[in-house]
Amino acid sequence: MTKKLIFINIFLVIILLIFSSKLNADINLDSVFLGFSKENFFGTDDLGRDVFSLIIIGGFRTLEVVVIATSLSFLVGSFLGMIAGYFEGNIGTIIKSTVDLMMVVPTLIVALIITSIFGITPITAGISLGIFGIGNYMNQSEALTKAEKNRDYILASKLLRVPWYVVLFRRIFVNTLARLLVNLGNTASGVILQYSALTFIGLGSDYTKPDWGAMLYQYRIYLVRKPSLIIIPTLCILWVSLSFNLIFDKREN
Repeated sequence: MTKKLIFINIFLVIILLIFSSKLNADINLDSVFLGFSKENFFGTDDLGRDVFSLIIIGGFRTLEVVVIATSLSFLVGSFLGMIAGYFEGNIGTIIKSTVDLMMVVPTLIVALIITSIFGITPITAGISLGIFGIGNYMNQSEALTKAEKNRDYILASKLLRVPWYVVLFRRIFVNTLARLLVNLGNTASGVILQYSALTFIGLGSDYTKPDWGAMLYQYRIYLVRKPSLIIIPTLCILWVSLSFNLIFDKREN
C-alpha cells in the first residue's frame, strides 16, 4: 500500500512538472465559470483563470512551505535536543526553557510578527511554522540522546577522549536519525493544514498568488453556484496531508 502511494505521488509530481510550463493563470473575463474541458481541466473561476493552473501553482507553493518548515523544525530542534540531552545541567535547562517559551506563543502570533517584518511569502510562512515545530523535535531528540549516551560504545568513546562534537554528531545523531525521521510525516501534514489555515485568513500569502487555503476563502461565496471551486482545493489539501501521514506512518511501523 505504501509503495503504491509513493508511486502515485511521484507520478503526480512528474505530471505536474510536465504541465508546469503550460500554466496560464491570467485573468480572462470573457471565460468566467467555464466547465471542465480539454483546455481547462478543472474549468475556470470568477475571473476566468484556469483552476488547474491555480491548483498546480498553489501546490508548488505549499510544498515550498513544507520543505522550509520541516527542515527548520527538524534541524534546529534535533540539534538543540542533542545539546540539551548530552550536557544536561544548566545548558539543558536553558535550552528547554527557551524552547518551551517559544511553544507557548501561538502560531498565529508568530506568523503576524514575521510577516509584518519580512512580508507575506511562502518563505516567511515556512519560517513561522518551522519555529513552532522546533519543540517537538527538541523533546524527542533530547530523550533519545539521554538514552543513547549511556550505551557502551558512547562510554568507550569518552574513555578514548573522542571530542564531544564527534560523539554527538557522528555517533549519537547517526544512530538516532531513523527514529527522528519518522516524525516528519506528522510535521509535514500539520504544516500543510496550518499553512492552508494561514492563507485562508490572509497571513500566509499574498492574495494575488494562488494558494489552496486562499482559494477556499476566495471561492467560498460560490459554493452553491460552482462547488468544484471549493471541492478541488479541499481534496488537494486532504490528499497531500494524508499521503505524508500514511507514508511515514508505515515507515515507522
